[in-house]
Amino acid sequence: MLTARLRNPTLVADTPNTWSLGRFGPVINAYALVYTAYVGLFTLLPSTLPVAWENMNYEGPIFGLVVVLALALWVVWARKGWRGLNKEVIDAVVADADRRSRD
Repeated sequence: MLTARLRNPTLVADTPNTWSLGRFGPVINAYALVYTAYVGLFTLLPSTLPVAWENMNYEGPIFGLVVVLALALWVVWARKGWRGLNKEVIDAVVADADRRSRD
């Protein structure tokens, strides 16, 4: 959201929504980004030193494995096989959201 707001603020501002953060939206988005980066960095660190198999924090290797698998899936299949967003589903969701907002 922060990137979208910085690149094209009118696009985000004109998007219909059920609730809005108003003028505090960019500040809240920036704080959320910084907090997520902070927590993400420190959860990778070991909880005790010296690190041994019994007390190792396995989040880093598992996260790395998930990233490698996602990239491999992209290279093998999604780069050529993904056909894009399903417009029918998007239209149905938007129509349902419009109907609910009128109720």
